[in-house]
Amino acid sequence: MMAEASDAVTKVVLDAILEHGNLLPQDVLLTDSFIDDLRMGSDDCTALILEVEKKLNVAIPPKEWRLVNTVGETCELLRKYLAQKP
Repeated sequence: MMAEASDAVTKVVLDAILEHGNLLPQDVLLTDSFIDDLRMGSDDCTALILEVEKKLNVAIPPKEWRLVNTVGETCELLRKYLAQKP
């Protein structure tokens, strides 16, 4: 199933993936690994993280990002930190 922008977080993540990964929307699944499935390099992943943090106005510690491998995990981590914002 293609990753659908069902909420604002998913849309921001999907837009960033499409920009940095040179992919089409139908090529991206929530279960896709950035490195193994989407073939994004570490520089692309870093740029994606910085972009989504900036667009969503959230800062997530690097140790948390190290635990994230898939598109869906990225969206969940962002939602978790956004929910903690005052």
